[in-house]
Amino acid sequence: MIFPFGWVVFILYLENSSTAEEYCISEAFRPECRQNEIISITAALFGRRHFGRCLSEDEEKPSEENLNNPKYIGCYRDVRQMISQLCAAERKCEVPIAKIKVPTTCHSYYKSYLEAAYICLKEEFCYSESFKPSCGPNEIIVIKEAHFGRINVGRCLQEEGIPSDENLKNSKFIGCSTDVKHIIDPICAGKQSCSLFVALIKVSTECFPYLKHYLEASYQCVKEEYCNSETFRPQCLKNEVVVVSEAVFGRKVFGRCLSEDDGAPSKEQLNDRKFVGCYVDVKHLVDPVCAGQQKCELPIAKIKTATSCHSHFIKYLEATYTCLKEEYCISETFNPKCSSNEVIILQEAVFGRRFIGRCLQEDESSSNELLKKIPGFIGCYDDVLPILQRQCAGLKQCSVLVASIKIKSQCPSSFVKFLEVVHRCVKEEYCNSELFQPRCRKPDNVIVIKEAIFGRRTHGKCLQSEGTPSASNLNDKNFIGCYADVSHIIEAKCAGREDCAVWVVQAETETQCHKYLKQFLEVQFECVQEEYCNSEIFQPKCQNNEIIKIEEAWFGRLALGRCLKEDEDVPSEENFKDLSFIGCSADVKNILNLQCAGEVKCEVSVAKIKVKTTCHRYLKHYLDVIYDCLQAEEYCHSESFQPHCSSSKQIIIVEAYFGRMQVGKCLIEEDTNARENLDDSKFVGCFVDVSGLIAPLCAGKHQCDISVAKLKVKTSCHGYLKQHLYVKHRCISGELLFDFHILEMIPRLNHLKCNWKEYCHSETFQPNCRHQNEVIFIERASFGRMNIGKCLLAEGPIDETFAKNPGYVGCSVDVSSIIISKCAGRSQCEVSVAKIEAENSCLAFSKSYLEVEYSCIKEEYCNKESFKPECSKNDVVQIVEALYGRKRIGRCLSDAGVPDEHLLKTPGFVGCYADVKSIIEPLCAGRMRCEVAVAQIDVDTHCSKHFRYYLEAKHRCLKEEYCISKSFQPRCNTYEIIFIEHAFFGRQKIGKCLLHEGQPTESNLEDEKFIGCYSDVKRLLGPLCNGKHQCDVLVAEIEEETNCHKYLKHYLEASYQCLKGRFYEILLKMLLILKFLLTLASYGASEEYCITDSFQPRCHKNEILAITEALFGRQKIEKCLKDESGSDLINVKDQEVIGCYRNVKDFIDSKCSGQPHCDVPIVKIQEKTPCHSYLKHYLEASYVCLKG
Repeated sequence: MIFPFGWVVFILYLENSSTAEEYCISEAFRPECRQNEIISITAALFGRRHFGRCLSEDEEKPSEENLNNPKYIGCYRDVRQMISQLCAAERKCEVPIAKIKVPTTCHSYYKSYLEAAYICLKEEFCYSESFKPSCGPNEIIVIKEAHFGRINVGRCLQEEGIPSDENLKNSKFIGCSTDVKHIIDPICAGKQSCSLFVALIKVSTECFPYLKHYLEASYQCVKEEYCNSETFRPQCLKNEVVVVSEAVFGRKVFGRCLSEDDGAPSKEQLNDRKFVGCYVDVKHLVDPVCAGQQKCELPIAKIKTATSCHSHFIKYLEATYTCLKEEYCISETFNPKCSSNEVIILQEAVFGRRFIGRCLQEDESSSNELLKKIPGFIGCYDDVLPILQRQCAGLKQCSVLVASIKIKSQCPSSFVKFLEVVHRCVKEEYCNSELFQPRCRKPDNVIVIKEAIFGRRTHGKCLQSEGTPSASNLNDKNFIGCYADVSHIIEAKCAGREDCAVWVVQAETETQCHKYLKQFLEVQFECVQEEYCNSEIFQPKCQNNEIIKIEEAWFGRLALGRCLKEDEDVPSEENFKDLSFIGCSADVKNILNLQCAGEVKCEVSVAKIKVKTTCHRYLKHYLDVIYDCLQAEEYCHSESFQPHCSSSKQIIIVEAYFGRMQVGKCLIEEDTNARENLDDSKFVGCFVDVSGLIAPLCAGKHQCDISVAKLKVKTSCHGYLKQHLYVKHRCISGELLFDFHILEMIPRLNHLKCNWKEYCHSETFQPNCRHQNEVIFIERASFGRMNIGKCLLAEGPIDETFAKNPGYVGCSVDVSSIIISKCAGRSQCEVSVAKIEAENSCLAFSKSYLEVEYSCIKEEYCNKESFKPECSKNDVVQIVEALYGRKRIGRCLSDAGVPDEHLLKTPGFVGCYADVKSIIEPLCAGRMRCEVAVAQIDVDTHCSKHFRYYLEAKHRCLKEEYCISKSFQPRCNTYEIIFIEHAFFGRQKIGKCLLHEGQPTESNLEDEKFIGCYSDVKRLLGPLCNGKHQCDVLVAEIEEETNCHKYLKHYLEASYQCLKGRFYEILLKMLLILKFLLTLASYGASEEYCITDSFQPRCHKNEILAITEALFGRQKIEKCLKDESGSDLINVKDQEVIGCYRNVKDFIDSKCSGQPHCDVPIVKIQEKTPCHSYLKHYLEASYVCLKG
């Protein structure tokens, strides 16, 4: 049997690896690493490679005939990828050999065994840790890779808590890093050991600056020299390849090899250039063997090349190499696949020609030295991580054809490019207070539970949150390694559904773990696609305002699934080899598109699909479909656009078009031959932007209703065709809409500032700018009978003859100057339409109406005036916008009368201005009040110097913020004392502190744990400041739990009053009396609520709750802890076991006080206590009901 060279190298590695071992059919492969180390599978072969321990124990000595039989011995398969999926990146794992089901070339009745090797690698080095690589004697450190940032969800990020889906997709939260190999190399490379504190790494990354970064580094201990009897064996991790940096052969220096072979040299020998110092470059010999390989072997004795050394002297190799990412050539496919309940995390992806590796070596031109000198032949590449993240990140598997990557590359177009990717598969645990919420993204997929374990199986994220366990705990089988199968519990709640939600405490069952310990849930699940057999019907169904989109559809016998198993016997081995029996199919996406695309629901009988496939005709075929339900942004002629937002949010219109934009549900419903008219630009593809029409009717409201049939807008479509509405809208916080710059983040939202409406003959135009510092600006105004809309329809049915008369409809005159004179520059005005005196070309007997488009713009401050923003106490000015010049005709420019047409066309008269925000901010920002004389502003505006300029500015008042590095320092006058009015700690809104972090992304603004999360800390600041003339509170020293992400910086927002001393004394006494009365009213015993319970107080009608006491921890051994009382391991004298608790009255108050009833699950209380973190806690609380 002849093996390719790569297999020979692979086998040689196994034979020489110290960790390679055989695992027989009745055994299990159980690799295990130390704490903070992870498994990396270096080799794995399954079959019968040679006659070793496993075959000699199970079988008699083989005959000569068997030894020559390639199906008896020497038959095997590489299963490294399969074993890596089960074990890679784990601290330990278990793979029973009998469960390995992969075909080999061995006879099926012979037993196979596993031969595998692995190494343990340090995984990550968190912000507060040190990177400390160490090698043995005569070995040096080689840094293979070093990245600083937030590469993927591993140990370091898991300690912060499980990130949200939005954060996982945010390339500035995760997947952002910088290569710091050039920083680590000078500190560690070439040394036997080194130490680097991660927090001292100072380098910029693409991650948000407020996030903690960590170091991910891999290194190898290599022999600096490779003696004549040794072998050069570079080896890289999964998805990496060897790149040889340098290789010299000879006797370069007197080191380990020469001292072992020659002993102590004489002075004459050291001066002999043929004894030492003689060598040649052999990189060109090493590269063909190793470059681009994941590992290789090169015996030094096999290097045959001339040197200037004496021929009778033994020579050695000195080589250095690095490991770079795996390559995927232009004709190949990147198709990573993760096991159940794991998802893909991409660390790096580049496209181009970064180095000469496998892909370039396969191209004959790579050996041409002249080509290597051409710019762009090598070393050019582009980052394609965002492209691959959209296709792969967060999925179980994906497939990306390298040739399909289309970007504007830095490499010349004449050179073939390749893809270089590093990815990992990660899975998560669900801790005691968390929720298991699997969801199948595809509507035709359902959950299948593969495994569900409850207990404390491994030392992962959940146990790490308890702190570092002691050595005795790690050896205690009732502390770690204890668990029970709860598949039956999880299956009952989730199996066969598209999504589900299970609290971890709901899966609680008897385990061998100590009863007082918190236990966790570990679930493996997958979403399986439903098949539709020959006798079945494909019936996809979407919700209202959603339409079907067919993503994939295959008809035939794609794989051995439910349909083939139910209809037929188990296929024979010959059947499996027959590509016309299984694995044969035809793409029927077009067929299903005709029947289902754009529909809310449809039906397709599988038996009625008539299409040729490569399968045998006598075999039953089945249908395999992937579809999705998309938000129906299309509203047909007879429908209405009716968006609805919650009471706390408002509608914004992202974009809106009217016409016949594309072939969708509306065109399909009205005309079955729609696809035949695709070439007619007046049948489909004709539309106009109506954002300015839809936005005023809906924006800023909780709901609205627009009938498509009533929209009267001209388009280029045929007049006889029905037209439709295409709208994209979102619901966002009203505070965000007006207080933050979200308008700049959403295209086409300038229409939100405008109002465009018809005012009929008997109506009045009454614009009103409600916001402070805003005045009316008239965009345009027409008077007449412009088109058939609200006003003309109110007159009654329109005769067809009249509709074609230009004097009846389509006649108008511009009345902008009239409306400007009455309204421009004012906050409100009134114009009666019936009193407008303007001639137009409309018929004399017909009534005209007014159509106006206006906006509310910032207040103007004329040349002789001053800009004087002022805020109340504890509020400060923030400049939103400031423009200086002559931007438009408003109050200042219209004071001298409406300018004539000649002036409007004069260069430098209007439309010229400069942004002076940077000038105004230093004078006003952060102050309670300020004053800026407009005449004193000196800046070039490009306006004519003959005209006076004005200032257009907008400001708002914000509560004073105190950032994480600042102090809250209120001061009062003599005879006055401080009284804290309010104090919030967290990330309440975007202001001074958060803006220092950079502009937030759209997904950040929607993340309730990024913004809008805070806790009331008035109770903390009160004792420190109330009743004093001054105080000083460092924000960084405030210790308060919030519902913000733990890794984010928090700030303080506080306000106070300075009260006369006597008033405060009276107020304080009143508060003490009230507290005493509540205590009397609440006299009685508190009740216990265990970890699996909920605190659910309830009052009668017209009564509200008042919490009198709430303690969380382990106060005493009563109902909740009675199961532990008999345990010998419970030390009742230990103050961290019994008698430890924390007052959580403020937390329970925030959830319940003032309400008629409430519900607080005990597992959701995340208050730190003096108790051991791994012990179960309970709540002891009491309350009273007061008359509302």
